[in-house]
Amino acid sequence: MKFEIKFKPLLLEIGPEREKLYRKIQGEIERCENIINSPRTDVEERLKAMGRLANLIKIAGDILEAIQLDEIERQLKELEEDVEARKDQPQPWETKRKPFPWEKDEDEKT
Repeated sequence: MKFEIKFKPLLLEIGPEREKLYRKIQGEIERCENIINSPRTDVEERLKAMGRLANLIKIAGDILEAIQLDEIERQLKELEEDVEARKDQPQPWETKRKPFPWEKDEDEKT
């Protein structure tokens, strides 16, 4: 019986504070794959390694969620800065538009 786990490459931008953790998880996933795919591994050991691999994948998913949250926080900070930079500018509804050519100014009507 042959068991293979194949992952498509997943590219994530991770900050330096998470890089060490990511590399550790990556190494542990490789260790699990080696145990699972070894011809010397019996069924019970293979199942244990699969359980550990499932745990590592969940942890990696949690890290991904944290990275996504960091990205959302960064985007929100940029939005807040953009809004703050425009606080002294008039809002579109506060500015008077120029009349269209077919509209007569009130002064011209009299």
